[in-house]
Amino acid sequence: MTTVVPTFSDQVSGEELWCRFDYYQNPTPVLNSAGARANPCLFFGHTGGGTLQDHRAARDSGDTLFWHLFRWLLQNQGAQNSEALVGPALHWDLCGYTSGQRKHKNTIRRTRAIYTPESILDWLRIVAQIKARHAIYGFDPDKCGHLGESYRAMISQLALLGWPPALAGAQDSTFRFNIFAQGPIDLRTFSGVDFFHYSRHGEITGVRADAGDSNGGTGGLEWDLVPTWIKNRLSIRWYYEQGLVGGHVPTYIAFPLAGDGVQPLGNALHVGSDPHDSSQAALLAAAMAAADCAHEVEVLLGAPYASLINAQYPSEPTDPVVLAQFNRFADFMAPFGV
Repeated sequence: MTTVVPTFSDQVSGEELWCRFDYYQNPTPVLNSAGARANPCLFFGHTGGGTLQDHRAARDSGDTLFWHLFRWLLQNQGAQNSEALVGPALHWDLCGYTSGQRKHKNTIRRTRAIYTPESILDWLRIVAQIKARHAIYGFDPDKCGHLGESYRAMISQLALLGWPPALAGAQDSTFRFNIFAQGPIDLRTFSGVDFFHYSRHGEITGVRADAGDSNGGTGGLEWDLVPTWIKNRLSIRWYYEQGLVGGHVPTYIAFPLAGDGVQPLGNALHVGSDPHDSSQAALLAAAMAAADCAHEVEVLLGAPYASLINAQYPSEPTDPVVLAQFNRFADFMAPFGV
């Protein structure tokens, strides 16, 4: 698989083994008034709440939609690999990082499993660590955006909204925008039905969810006993419904077409259920709209979309559907990079 070569590889952002990131400098430097390199930077927090992905996997796999956006934004960087890529007008740097989660693939370093809210605090600390070294990597800490996919979409949005509050305002873990890609938007229970299936909560909170196994799994019992106030604060929609939006930044909600909308989402016993169910896009957008919070929303073409861009990989995308989508991402990001 062709990779884009990071300018700074396997950099350290903390003492835990997972605290690593790769930094990709755009080949076109943007200089500040002092003549120092100060490009805008997109932080890429890839999927992985349960078992998947770190910054290296995100770099080396060509099978996710957002990876292609990640590559495309590098513009001329692709020339290192004989790829004639065309990017947006702004010259974005990219930072692909790993933060703490329940577990990773066997190839990924892990000290221990961590859960919310510690995983959110870990995210805040890692972002602050990287931003504090902006002069080393040559980016402007005031012109940064974030793309969070799946698990990291959830924890980044919660962190930006200010929960847990322990580090709010204590360090620079802020972004000018967040691209919220297929993350869980709600962990509450409605009329006795969980919005998100209990079997998925072990990855997030550490509650037992292995119903009926030889270790005496408790099914959804442990999740049912979690206090409502905790479920609320792990539910992104709740903040917008309550008007607790002081930390909101403009958000691009992007979900590949998936699932059938039947709750609980992510139910392995229900054919067609998907934890990344795209019905969440409209629900989150409605909550943001009701709270008068800036956002855009789009449901992508899902598997057909991925097939379109993978069929052309590693050359420049030429399909008009793919190019139109990439341009919408770039247009959303553009005002925040100048």
